[in-house]
Amino acid sequence: MIAMYSFRAMAEEKPTWMLSYSWDGEEKINPSDAIKNLFVSQVMSGTNPWDAARHVMSGSNDYDARTQVYKWIKENEQLIYSKREPIAPVGVYFSPATRDYFSDSWERSYFGTMELLMHKGMEFEIVTPGTLNKFKSGLLIFPDVKSLGEEELKQIEAILKEGKKHVVFTQHTGEYDSTRKKVEKHRIKSLVQGYKENATYIDDDPGADFGKFMEWGYDVSMYNDKDLQYQGSKSYEEMEKIYGKFYLPSVEIKGAAGCVSQVASVKGKPTVFIANFTGLKSKENAIPIPRREVSVTFHNVGNKEALVKFIPFLGKAIDLKGVRNENDLTVSLPAFSRGAILTLTD
Repeated sequence: MIAMYSFRAMAEEKPTWMLSYSWDGEEKINPSDAIKNLFVSQVMSGTNPWDAARHVMSGSNDYDARTQVYKWIKENEQLIYSKREPIAPVGVYFSPATRDYFSDSWERSYFGTMELLMHKGMEFEIVTPGTLNKFKSGLLIFPDVKSLGEEELKQIEAILKEGKKHVVFTQHTGEYDSTRKKVEKHRIKSLVQGYKENATYIDDDPGADFGKFMEWGYDVSMYNDKDLQYQGSKSYEEMEKIYGKFYLPSVEIKGAAGCVSQVASVKGKPTVFIANFTGLKSKENAIPIPRREVSVTFHNVGNKEALVKFIPFLGKAIDLKGVRNENDLTVSLPAFSRGAILTLTD
Protein backbone atom coordinates (compact mmCIF):
# COMPACT_ATOMS: atom_id res chain seq x y z
CA MET A 1 0.00 0.00 0.00
CA ILE A 2 2.94 2.34 0.55
CA ALA A 3 3.65 2.19 -3.16
CA MET A 4 0.00 3.05 -3.88
CA TYR A 5 0.07 6.04 -1.50
CA SER A 6 3.37 7.20 -3.03
CA PHE A 7 2.04 6.82 -6.57
CA ARG A 8 -0.95 9.01 -5.73
CA ALA A 9 1.23 11.57 -3.93
CA MET A 10 3.48 12.00 -6.96
CA ALA A 11 0.45 12.37 -9.23
CA GLU A 12 -1.06 15.08 -6.97
CA GLU A 13 -4.42 15.96 -8.57
CA LYS A 14 -3.84 14.08 -11.81
CA PRO A 15 -5.96 10.95 -12.44
CA THR A 16 -3.99 7.72 -12.32
CA TRP A 17 -4.54 4.10 -13.29
CA MET A 18 -2.62 1.14 -11.92
CA LEU A 19 -2.53 -2.31 -13.47
CA SER A 20 -2.46 -4.86 -10.65
CA TYR A 21 -2.77 -8.60 -10.13
CA SER A 22 -4.29 -10.58 -7.29
CA TRP A 23 -3.62 -14.27 -7.88
CA ASP A 24 -1.04 -16.33 -9.73
CA GLY A 25 -2.40 -19.84 -9.39
CA GLU A 26 -1.27 -20.53 -5.80
CA GLU A 27 -2.82 -23.84 -4.77
CA LYS A 28 -3.63 -22.86 -1.18
CA ILE A 29 -5.26 -19.53 -2.10
CA ASN A 30 -8.85 -19.06 -3.24
CA PRO A 31 -8.90 -16.52 -6.12
CA SER A 32 -11.92 -14.81 -4.55
CA ASP A 33 -9.99 -14.15 -1.33
CA ALA A 34 -7.00 -12.86 -3.26
CA ILE A 35 -9.18 -10.43 -5.22
CA LYS A 36 -10.80 -9.07 -2.06
CA ASN A 37 -7.41 -8.53 -0.42
CA LEU A 38 -6.16 -6.63 -3.46
CA PHE A 39 -9.31 -4.53 -3.69
CA VAL A 40 -9.39 -3.61 0.02
CA SER A 41 -5.79 -2.35 -0.36
CA GLN A 42 -6.73 -0.27 -3.37
CA VAL A 43 -9.94 1.10 -1.92
CA MET A 44 -8.37 2.10 1.41
CA SER A 45 -5.46 3.81 -0.36
CA GLY A 46 -7.77 5.63 -2.79
CA THR A 47 -6.45 4.03 -5.96
CA ASN A 48 -8.35 2.43 -8.81
CA PRO A 49 -9.55 -1.16 -8.24
CA TRP A 50 -8.69 -3.55 -11.01
CA ASP A 51 -8.16 -7.29 -11.24
CA ALA A 52 -6.88 -9.04 -14.33
CA ALA A 53 -6.62 -12.77 -14.96
CA ARG A 54 -3.14 -13.89 -13.93
CA HIS A 55 -0.60 -11.74 -15.82
CA VAL A 56 -2.56 -10.30 -18.72
CA MET A 57 -4.59 -7.08 -18.93
CA SER A 58 -8.01 -8.64 -19.48
CA GLY A 59 -10.41 -11.03 -17.78
CA SER A 60 -10.64 -11.69 -14.06
CA ASN A 61 -9.60 -14.37 -11.61
CA ASP A 62 -13.16 -14.39 -10.23
CA TYR A 63 -15.92 -12.37 -11.89
CA ASP A 64 -18.39 -12.92 -9.05
CA ALA A 65 -15.97 -11.53 -6.47
CA ARG A 66 -15.16 -8.54 -8.67
CA THR A 67 -18.86 -7.84 -9.19
CA GLN A 68 -19.47 -7.99 -5.43
CA VAL A 69 -16.69 -5.50 -4.69
CA TYR A 70 -17.70 -3.14 -7.51
CA LYS A 71 -21.26 -3.06 -6.18
CA TRP A 72 -20.00 -2.07 -2.71
CA ILE A 73 -17.71 0.58 -4.20
CA LYS A 74 -20.62 2.06 -6.13
CA GLU A 75 -22.62 2.39 -2.91
CA ASN A 76 -19.73 4.25 -1.21
CA GLU A 77 -18.00 5.86 -4.18
CA GLN A 78 -18.25 9.47 -3.03
CA LEU A 79 -16.62 8.67 0.31
CA ILE A 80 -13.89 6.48 -1.19
CA TYR A 81 -12.87 8.64 -4.15
CA SER A 82 -13.51 12.21 -3.04
CA LYS A 83 -10.34 14.18 -2.35
CA ARG A 84 -8.58 13.20 0.86
CA GLU A 85 -7.24 16.30 2.60
CA PRO A 86 -4.59 16.08 5.36
CA ILE A 87 -5.64 17.17 8.86
CA ALA A 88 -2.61 17.02 11.18
CA PRO A 89 -0.19 14.51 9.64
CA VAL A 90 3.44 13.62 10.00
CA GLY A 91 5.06 14.47 6.69
CA VAL A 92 7.43 11.94 5.08
CA TYR A 93 9.57 13.18 2.21
CA PHE A 94 9.59 11.09 -0.97
CA SER A 95 12.76 11.80 -2.97
CA PRO A 96 12.69 10.60 -6.59
CA ALA A 97 16.42 11.35 -6.95
CA THR A 98 17.37 9.29 -3.88
CA ARG A 99 15.12 6.47 -5.08
CA ASP A 100 16.83 6.50 -8.48
CA TYR A 101 20.44 6.80 -7.29
CA PHE A 102 20.36 4.81 -4.03
CA SER A 103 17.37 2.53 -4.44
CA ASP A 104 18.32 -0.25 -2.01
CA SER A 105 19.08 1.88 1.05
CA TRP A 106 16.32 4.36 0.17
CA GLU A 107 13.65 1.66 0.01
CA ARG A 108 14.39 0.27 3.45
CA SER A 109 14.52 3.72 5.07
CA TYR A 110 11.48 5.23 3.34
CA PHE A 111 9.30 2.15 3.57
CA GLY A 112 10.37 1.52 7.17
CA THR A 113 9.40 5.07 8.18
CA MET A 114 6.02 4.73 6.47
CA GLU A 115 5.40 1.25 7.91
CA LEU A 116 5.99 2.48 11.42
CA LEU A 117 3.56 5.39 11.06
CA MET A 118 0.85 3.25 9.48
CA HIS A 119 1.07 0.44 12.00
CA LYS A 120 0.94 2.94 14.87
CA GLY A 121 -2.22 4.39 13.33
CA MET A 122 -0.62 7.82 12.91
CA GLU A 123 -1.80 10.20 10.23
CA PHE A 124 0.79 10.64 7.48
CA GLU A 125 1.27 12.74 4.36
CA ILE A 126 3.77 11.89 1.64
CA VAL A 127 5.57 15.09 0.66
CA THR A 128 7.29 15.37 -2.72
CA PRO A 129 9.54 17.96 -4.37
CA GLY A 130 6.39 19.35 -5.98
CA THR A 131 4.48 19.71 -2.71
CA LEU A 132 7.24 20.57 -0.23
CA ASN A 133 6.30 24.25 -0.12
CA LYS A 134 2.63 23.32 0.42
CA PHE A 135 3.11 21.14 3.51
CA LYS A 136 1.25 22.73 6.43
CA SER A 137 1.49 20.38 9.39
CA GLY A 138 3.96 20.50 12.28
CA LEU A 139 6.40 17.61 11.74
CA LEU A 140 8.31 16.67 8.58
CA ILE A 141 10.77 13.76 8.23
CA PHE A 142 13.54 13.33 5.64
CA PRO A 143 14.33 9.59 5.96
CA ASP A 144 17.93 9.17 4.74
CA VAL A 145 17.26 11.39 1.72
CA LYS A 146 20.81 11.20 0.40
CA SER A 147 20.24 13.28 -2.73
CA LEU A 148 18.98 16.85 -2.33
CA GLY A 149 19.11 19.56 -4.99
CA GLU A 150 19.70 23.26 -4.40
CA GLU A 151 16.03 24.12 -4.94
CA GLU A 152 14.99 21.57 -2.32
CA LEU A 153 17.53 22.98 0.14
CA LYS A 154 16.19 26.49 -0.42
CA GLN A 155 12.66 25.30 0.34
CA ILE A 156 13.84 23.45 3.45
CA GLU A 157 15.62 26.55 4.74
CA ALA A 158 12.50 28.65 4.07
CA ILE A 159 10.47 26.19 6.16
CA LEU A 160 13.00 26.40 9.00
CA LYS A 161 13.10 30.20 8.85
CA GLU A 162 9.32 30.33 9.13
CA GLY A 163 9.63 28.48 12.44
CA LYS A 164 6.24 26.78 12.37
CA LYS A 165 7.39 23.21 11.71
CA HIS A 166 9.91 20.79 13.14
CA VAL A 167 12.05 19.04 10.53
CA VAL A 168 13.91 15.77 11.17
CA PHE A 169 16.83 14.62 9.05
CA THR A 170 18.31 11.15 9.42
CA GLN A 171 21.79 9.80 8.78
CA HIS A 172 23.01 10.53 5.21
CA THR A 173 20.40 13.12 4.24
CA GLY A 174 21.81 15.75 1.89
CA GLU A 175 25.25 14.18 1.39
CA TYR A 176 24.77 14.20 -2.41
CA ASP A 177 23.36 16.78 -4.80
CA SER A 178 20.67 16.18 -7.41
CA THR A 179 23.22 14.73 -9.86
CA ARG A 180 24.62 12.16 -7.38
CA LYS A 181 27.73 14.22 -6.77
CA LYS A 182 28.96 13.97 -3.19
CA VAL A 183 29.14 17.38 -1.54
CA GLU A 184 32.17 18.39 0.52
CA LYS A 185 30.34 20.14 3.33
CA HIS A 186 27.59 18.42 5.34
CA ARG A 187 24.83 20.84 4.36
CA ILE A 188 22.18 19.38 6.63
CA LYS A 189 24.28 19.54 9.80
CA SER A 190 24.97 23.20 9.01
CA LEU A 191 21.27 23.88 8.58
CA VAL A 192 20.37 22.15 11.82
CA GLN A 193 23.10 24.08 13.63
CA GLY A 194 21.50 27.33 12.49
CA TYR A 195 17.93 26.34 13.38
CA LYS A 196 18.28 24.20 16.51
CA GLU A 197 14.79 24.96 17.76
CA ASN A 198 13.13 23.81 14.54
CA ALA A 199 15.33 20.96 13.34
CA THR A 200 16.81 17.67 14.54
CA TYR A 201 19.59 15.64 12.96
CA ILE A 202 19.75 11.94 13.90
CA ASP A 203 23.08 10.29 13.15
CA ASP A 204 21.39 6.96 12.46
CA ASP A 205 18.43 5.68 10.44
CA PRO A 206 15.44 4.61 12.58
CA GLY A 207 13.33 4.03 9.47
CA ALA A 208 15.84 1.53 8.08
CA ASP A 209 16.06 -0.21 11.46
CA PHE A 210 12.31 -0.72 11.55
CA GLY A 211 12.23 -1.68 7.86
CA LYS A 212 14.85 -4.36 8.48
CA PHE A 213 12.79 -5.74 11.37
CA MET A 214 9.65 -5.80 9.24
CA GLU A 215 11.33 -8.00 6.64
CA TRP A 216 11.06 -10.93 9.05
CA GLY A 217 9.15 -9.67 12.08
CA TYR A 218 5.90 -8.88 10.32
CA ASP A 219 5.18 -12.47 9.27
CA VAL A 220 6.24 -13.85 12.65
CA SER A 221 3.94 -11.47 14.53
CA MET A 222 0.97 -10.81 12.28
CA TYR A 223 0.52 -14.31 10.91
CA ASN A 224 0.11 -15.48 14.52
CA ASP A 225 -2.08 -12.52 15.55
CA LYS A 226 0.48 -11.03 17.92
CA ASP A 227 1.69 -7.48 18.39
CA LEU A 228 4.92 -6.54 16.65
CA GLN A 229 7.79 -7.50 18.93
CA TYR A 230 10.05 -4.62 17.95
CA GLN A 231 12.41 -3.54 20.71
CA GLY A 232 13.62 -0.39 19.01
CA SER A 233 17.05 1.17 18.65
CA LYS A 234 18.36 4.29 20.37
CA SER A 235 17.43 6.36 17.31
CA TYR A 236 13.94 4.84 17.38
CA GLU A 237 13.55 6.02 20.98
CA GLU A 238 14.69 9.47 19.90
CA MET A 239 12.04 9.51 17.16
CA GLU A 240 9.40 8.42 19.68
CA LYS A 241 10.22 11.48 21.79
CA ILE A 242 9.94 13.70 18.71
CA TYR A 243 6.54 12.22 17.83
CA GLY A 244 5.37 12.80 21.39
CA LYS A 245 6.44 16.44 21.30
CA PHE A 246 5.49 17.55 17.78
CA TYR A 247 2.73 15.20 16.58
CA LEU A 248 -0.72 16.35 17.72
CA PRO A 249 -3.17 13.82 16.28
CA SER A 250 -6.68 14.69 15.15
CA VAL A 251 -7.63 10.99 15.36
CA GLU A 252 -6.13 8.20 17.48
CA ILE A 253 -6.47 4.50 16.66
CA LYS A 254 -5.86 1.76 19.23
CA GLY A 255 -5.92 -2.03 19.10
CA ALA A 256 -5.36 -2.16 15.33
CA ALA A 257 -2.17 -4.23 15.19
CA GLY A 258 -1.86 -5.78 11.75
CA CYS A 259 -3.88 -2.99 10.17
CA VAL A 260 -2.86 -0.16 7.87
CA SER A 261 -4.75 3.08 8.47
CA GLN A 262 -5.08 6.37 6.67
CA VAL A 263 -6.59 9.41 8.36
CA ALA A 264 -7.88 12.26 6.19
CA SER A 265 -10.60 14.86 5.84
CA VAL A 266 -13.16 13.88 3.21
CA LYS A 267 -15.64 16.58 2.29
CA GLY A 268 -14.73 18.35 5.52
CA LYS A 269 -15.27 15.32 7.77
CA PRO A 270 -12.53 13.38 9.60
CA THR A 271 -12.40 9.93 8.02
CA VAL A 272 -10.39 6.76 8.69
CA PHE A 273 -9.67 4.07 6.11
CA ILE A 274 -8.50 0.76 7.63
CA ALA A 275 -7.18 -2.35 5.87
CA ASN A 276 -6.60 -5.48 7.97
CA PHE A 277 -3.79 -7.88 7.08
CA THR A 278 -3.62 -9.85 10.32
CA GLY A 279 -3.09 -13.54 9.66
CA LEU A 280 -2.22 -13.17 5.98
CA LYS A 281 0.82 -14.97 4.63
CA SER A 282 2.01 -15.08 1.04
CA LYS A 283 1.01 -18.29 -0.75
CA GLU A 284 -0.25 -19.76 2.54
CA ASN A 285 -3.31 -17.88 3.80
CA ALA A 286 -5.51 -15.14 2.28
CA ILE A 287 -8.21 -14.97 4.95
CA PRO A 288 -7.48 -12.31 7.60
CA ILE A 289 -8.11 -12.76 11.32
CA PRO A 290 -10.94 -10.35 12.24
CA ARG A 291 -10.10 -7.35 14.42
CA ARG A 292 -12.36 -7.24 17.48
CA GLU A 293 -11.07 -4.64 19.94
CA VAL A 294 -10.26 -1.58 17.86
CA SER A 295 -11.17 1.85 19.21
CA VAL A 296 -10.94 5.21 17.47
CA THR A 297 -10.92 8.62 19.17
CA PHE A 298 -11.83 11.76 17.25
CA HIS A 299 -10.40 14.87 18.92
CA ASN A 300 -11.94 18.34 19.01
CA VAL A 301 -15.48 17.28 18.07
CA GLY A 302 -17.56 20.37 18.70
CA ASN A 303 -20.97 18.93 17.77
CA LYS A 304 -22.40 17.14 20.82
CA GLU A 305 -24.77 15.16 18.58
CA ALA A 306 -22.09 13.86 16.24
CA LEU A 307 -22.05 10.16 15.34
CA VAL A 308 -19.52 7.96 13.59
CA LYS A 309 -20.61 6.11 10.47
CA PHE A 310 -18.95 2.68 10.32
CA ILE A 311 -18.81 0.91 6.94
CA PRO A 312 -17.20 -2.55 6.92
CA PHE A 313 -15.62 -3.66 3.66
CA LEU A 314 -18.42 -5.30 1.58
CA GLY A 315 -20.91 -4.55 4.39
CA LYS A 316 -23.61 -1.99 5.20
CA ALA A 317 -23.12 1.26 7.10
CA ILE A 318 -24.17 1.57 10.74
CA ASP A 319 -24.05 4.56 13.11
CA LEU A 320 -21.94 4.41 16.28
CA LYS A 321 -22.69 6.78 19.19
CA GLY A 322 -19.47 6.39 21.15
CA VAL A 323 -18.40 7.91 24.47
CA ARG A 324 -17.62 11.59 24.93
CA ASN A 325 -14.86 13.09 27.07
CA GLU A 326 -15.19 16.85 26.77
CA ASN A 327 -14.56 17.46 23.05
CA ASP A 328 -13.28 13.96 22.29
CA LEU A 329 -15.47 11.18 20.91
CA THR A 330 -14.33 7.56 21.24
CA VAL A 331 -16.01 4.65 19.49
CA SER A 332 -15.42 0.92 19.88
CA LEU A 333 -15.64 -0.71 16.48
CA PRO A 334 -17.68 -3.82 15.75
CA ALA A 335 -15.57 -6.76 14.60
CA PHE A 336 -14.43 -6.41 10.99
CA SER A 337 -12.55 -8.70 8.65
CA ARG A 338 -10.69 -7.15 5.71
CA GLY A 339 -11.24 -3.52 6.47
CA ALA A 340 -13.58 -0.66 7.28
CA ILE A 341 -14.21 3.04 6.75
CA LEU A 342 -15.21 5.42 9.53
CA THR A 343 -16.38 8.96 9.05
CA LEU A 344 -17.61 11.56 11.53
CA THR A 345 -21.15 12.71 10.79
CA ASP A 346 -23.13 15.77 11.90
